[in-house]
Parts: sequence; C-alpha cells; structure tokens
Amino acid sequence: MVKKLAIGLLTVVVILVLVSFLLPRHVHVERSTSINGSIHTIHTYLNGFSTFNEWSPWAEIDPNTQYTFSGPRSGVGAKMAWTSEDRNVGSGSQEIMESSPQEIKVKLDFGSQGVADAYYRLMAEGSGTQVIWGFDTDLGFNPISRYFGLMMDKWIGGDYAKGLAKLKEKVEALPQTDFSSLQVEEVTVEPQPIVYVSTQSSREEASIQTAITNAYGQVGQYMAQHGLEMAGPPMTINTSWDENGYVFDAAMTVKAAPEEAPAEDNPVKVGTSYSGKALKTVLKGPYSGMEARYNELMAYMAASGYKQNGRPWDVYANDPTTVQPEEIETHIYMPVE
Repeated sequence: MVKKLAIGLLTVVVILVLVSFLLPRHVHVERSTSINGSIHTIHTYLNGFSTFNEWSPWAEIDPNTQYTFSGPRSGVGAKMAWTSEDRNVGSGSQEIMESSPQEIKVKLDFGSQGVADAYYRLMAEGSGTQVIWGFDTDLGFNPISRYFGLMMDKWIGGDYAKGLAKLKEKVEALPQTDFSSLQVEEVTVEPQPIVYVSTQSSREEASIQTAITNAYGQVGQYMAQHGLEMAGPPMTINTSWDENGYVFDAAMTVKAAPEEAPAEDNPVKVGTSYSGKALKTVLKGPYSGMEARYNELMAYMAASGYKQNGRPWDVYANDPTTVQPEEIETHIYMPVE
C-alpha cells in the first residue's frame, strides 16, 4: 500500500514537472494611468529614486525599511537598495539602466529570488500623459517558479495599479510650470566672508533698483573705510518675495573680513556666505526674467525631490550699464539638502 502511494505521488510530481515546462517561462505585467502633467515633468519625477517612496505601493508596508541610495541622483546609474524584515518587502535593489525622454528602464535585483526588468513609458495623451508601468522576468526552468508565474499578474498588477494611482496624485499636485528649457547644475559652494546691508523694497523694478543702489553705497563706503577688497561680483541674498514686497541682503564678498565687527547700530554687517550643496542656473537677459526663472527652478526642484536649505542668492556676473539688455548675466543659486 505504501509502495503504491509512493509511486502515485511520484507520478503526480513527474506530471506536474512535465506540465510546468508547458507553462509560460516569461512573465509580463503592465498597468497604465493618465496623468494631467507634461511628459517632461513626469520623466523628471521618475528618473531617479529621490521621490520613489512618495508613491511606491510598498513604502507604507514597513516603515522600518532601510534604504541606501548610490550613483548619480538621476538618470543611468541611479540606484536604490532596500532591506526589510517584512517578507512582503524583503531586500533588493533597483537601478536605472536606460533613460530616454519617453522611456526609463530599470533593473530589479531581488537577490536569491532572481532578477527582473521594469520600465516606465510616457506618451502624450491630449493635454496630459499616459504612463505605463511594466514588469518582465524570465522564470527559467524552475517548475515551482513557473507555477507561481501564473499568479504574478494578479499579485504584482494590484501593486502597480495602486502605485500609479498614488503617482497620479503626487504629480498632479506638483507645480505645472514648464521647466523643459531650464539648464541647471548641482554645485558645492565654499563659505566666504561677506559685507552686507539688509533692506527691502516693493516688487517694482525701479523700487528694487533704488534699494540696491542705496545698500551697495553703504557697503562700498564701509569697505573703503576699512580697506576691504572685493572677492567677487555683487550679490543679493533673498529673504522673501511676495505681495508685501522684496526683502533681501545686498552683499559683497571680500577677500578677508575686517578685524573688528561693525557697531551694532551700523546698518552694514559682516558675515559668512552659505556653504554646501546648491542648484545653479544662469539667466541671460533683463532682470525682469528673474521671477519666471525662479518659478522654473522651483518646479524642477519639486519634480526632482530637492528640498530647499536656506535662502537663495543671485550673483550679478556683469554690469548692466555696460552691456546690452540681452547680455546681462545673473547666476542664481538655490541651497538644497
């Protein structure tokens, strides 16, 4: 009886193994959604992992998951690894292998559980964008994996649909300013001694110019009295720009700080400029384009997952009285974490 049972079980196992070779070796899962946002904005949001956990369907499963980011912040080589004791999250990594304006390809590595490929495809759809999130894997000749493969669309598809719904929510809440023509770079700046005057004006160009002229007059007089040498072009460090007006510091970098600080009642102050990571963009043209450029920069930051880390500042690279309006050059810096 036992022998017959063993033979029967063996027969079933053999049949199951043989049948497994008739099952699909490759698994393909795909879900899509329509998002009210530009292809460029969505591509920027997906082209790295700084924002991934904002919409990931797995991020909320285990808040104690440990994440490690390596490689460039965005584009090919950007990588995120995770480790979790929750079996529904597990451990693994994902890395961007290819990135073009309408498609991003990602390599998924689940360690002993194998590897897979994922992708995002972006297609214009009316005034918005259709986003397709796909998953492909090769199950090889493992019979158990092939049986599990029959359930992959149901298991992964639900997560992908949930993730896309959250992605739609997050992207549609981003600033919709077009920043596709923005040229920006991440830089590291060193601290420098500065002499400055805190001032304010309305948002009218004439009012701003008057406030800047008066403030730099005070800065220049103080520098001359104390024998301070310029170390770079003038700059403004921006405190606020809103319906109440413009509040800022008119500053000048100097080669060395004075031996004694200014008196407390002196409007001229001495300090140190920002030190650390910043985003830099260059505006060519009249200062009237500053507000639009800042709007582009803020939209880019939001889509890229950057967090502001202090007051932005503008460096006036040339003298507007000696060049044509279209040749005026302003370097804009935004400190970021």
